[in-house]
Amino acid sequence: MTEAELIHCLDEAGIDYNPERLNERRNLGTGSIGEVNEIILKSGESLIVKTVSESSETRVYSDLRVLRFVLGLITFLAPGSIGKGTKHAIFSFFDSVKEELNLITEANRTRQQDFAFKAVAQQHIFDIRQDELPDYAYALPPRPNGWEIRHPDTGTVLLSLPVNFKVPAVDGNTASAHALGMEKIDGVTLSEHDQPKLRSLAAKLLNIDETNISDDHLLAFRLSLKKLAFEHWFYCYAQTGFFNADMHDGNVMVTVEDGRLNIYFIDLGNAQKVSRDAVKATYTILGAMEQLREESGVARRSQYADQVVQCLKTLGEYESDKANWDKLKQEVLNLMPYRGEGKIDQKVIDLFNRAYNCNVKMPKETVALFRAKVLIDSQITITDEARRSLDRIVPSLIKLLGRDASSSVPLGNIAGQNALLMLLRQLPELRQQLIELMSTIQLTDEELEYAVSQLLSKIHLPPDEFRREVDELIRQWQMQMPPAHPAQTHSHAGSSTAYPPPVPA
Repeated sequence: MTEAELIHCLDEAGIDYNPERLNERRNLGTGSIGEVNEIILKSGESLIVKTVSESSETRVYSDLRVLRFVLGLITFLAPGSIGKGTKHAIFSFFDSVKEELNLITEANRTRQQDFAFKAVAQQHIFDIRQDELPDYAYALPPRPNGWEIRHPDTGTVLLSLPVNFKVPAVDGNTASAHALGMEKIDGVTLSEHDQPKLRSLAAKLLNIDETNISDDHLLAFRLSLKKLAFEHWFYCYAQTGFFNADMHDGNVMVTVEDGRLNIYFIDLGNAQKVSRDAVKATYTILGAMEQLREESGVARRSQYADQVVQCLKTLGEYESDKANWDKLKQEVLNLMPYRGEGKIDQKVIDLFNRAYNCNVKMPKETVALFRAKVLIDSQITITDEARRSLDRIVPSLIKLLGRDASSSVPLGNIAGQNALLMLLRQLPELRQQLIELMSTIQLTDEELEYAVSQLLSKIHLPPDEFRREVDELIRQWQMQMPPAHPAQTHSHAGSSTAYPPPVPA
């Protein structure tokens, strides 16, 4: 983008930039149709601005016209080479590209994702229950419970930390079709390309020297956060119907703010929303098609195919006098033979293409959902060798955080204990005091979780103030210790009875 194009975008959006300092702008990224710059305003503050120049917009529209012409030419010269459903899917993709060119659309969808995250946090959700679905339907995703590291053999949660899911705040006063002002996120994406930058963030979160974090530790850290982000994507979709159709690790940023782990979803120009009934239909159709792969009986296969067709009636758009449901049912049976192969999500997309020939058209939101699922699956699949390597790293990572087999801390809420000791990594004498206390008194899960949340909210304080907060926590826990005095002895009728010291409430 030339400086003249940038100025035009900034002026169009009414961004009060400082023209004398425009050459001090910092480019934060450039994509195929736009770029992101940090701009200095007249107030002296900085603003992150995403821009799409008119020349880029013209180029994209020109490319799409050429692609449409080529597609029409292929269809004319080889009529059977591209199915009607596939052609429709391609045109739907073209439409989604056009939507991404308009940054007002991205601003609105970013706000929608923020509303969806808040709805999930406050339980203002679809509240779809598993018993509302057929028993063969795919299981609804559980609510993610913070960032957890589990023991590879026992499944025991060894570390659990709270996580906030967010989107960058967008400035409604500085948004136009070609420019969008937004909050600056001081973080790093989860893409493999940005993994080296992730080391300092991991050290900040885990409160350890970054030189102690090996490349293998860093790989485990990145993959576990990717898994967490994708799990939240699935849960948010299942309970709000909202999802980013372009979900990949480069569109996920992580930060540590006030000691807490924050995961940001970014670049939401291709986000979509579907209804509650559509969510139920997607989990039902996935389960029914899976059953078709496992079922050989003609009658049962017919029943599952009927269920798939019923779901397509919920998801699709059609004219009742033109839709050929019998033909579509046969397409389902042909696509999912007994003991057939291939990923179910991709099979569903193939089915959507075949449905078009039966005069049933799938909305682009529904097609985008399954394409997004395929994209996510491609990013979380790792080899067995890599998985075994990661399993060996987990105990090493826990030891790095300060708890190993020689620790005198009793078993119990190991995740809470590890989180607490992790926060005190840089306060060895206070950490040792807490270890001794936890060896003496029995703390409930709620007490540990409260202590961790309190210290997390105050970890940004200066060291002396944070130390005083830990001192206060130790004082409160010391009050729970039993009095240090010998058992009392009372005589009655010539006999003596020993009474134990009182048990603390």
